[in-house]
Amino acid sequence: MQGICPPSSRASNPAAAAFAAEIRLFRRRHPQKFDPAASALLILDMQEYFLRPDSHAYIPGAPVLLPRLKKLQDRFLAAGRPVIHTRHLNQPGRAGAMETWWHDLIRKDDPLSLISLALSDSRVEVIEKSRYDAFHRTGLEARLKRLGIRRLAVAGVVTHLCLETTIRSAFVRDFECFLILDGTSDWTDAYFRGSVRNLCHGFAVPVRTGEILRTLPS
Repeated sequence: MQGICPPSSRASNPAAAAFAAEIRLFRRRHPQKFDPAASALLILDMQEYFLRPDSHAYIPGAPVLLPRLKKLQDRFLAAGRPVIHTRHLNQPGRAGAMETWWHDLIRKDDPLSLISLALSDSRVEVIEKSRYDAFHRTGLEARLKRLGIRRLAVAGVVTHLCLETTIRSAFVRDFECFLILDGTSDWTDAYFRGSVRNLCHGFAVPVRTGEILRTLPS
């Protein structure tokens, strides 16, 4: 899944066209544009576990995100805005429901647990998390508040799991959330579209990478 189908394909893809129309409706309801002031870029779990074709959790559309996320990351950093990555890790016997639900854990010593080198930058903070929610027992909320952050541009994987849960959690903590539609990916169109519908209805403003970039110094 690489996000919403590009405009050239919508005429021949009724489902994609209908979904794009839904997104336009959400934007009319919440037309606010992204303001980089008091903002941070939050990129979730861009780990080899989801990026490498030889991983059983591989998301075919995830590697396509890397150039866009790299460009966003570079522009946020150049503008003096924080960029935070999450790295999902679990320990056997300490993963709670994650272990009983998935029967598979992303261990710290597994090379697949590493964030893609394409996004490596010493100026980026990496927060380790053990649940879908990036705010759960990570200190992320306190960190953002110390930095004076009020709004989040959110991207990464997996759309219907960690990204959706984190945006919901951010919303109830009164952060203004912007969901980067072409900066997230999922295993299936159904998961992606269902999650985007939920988030755009009640929790986040849908935006594209280009829309965010236009607000930042070039």
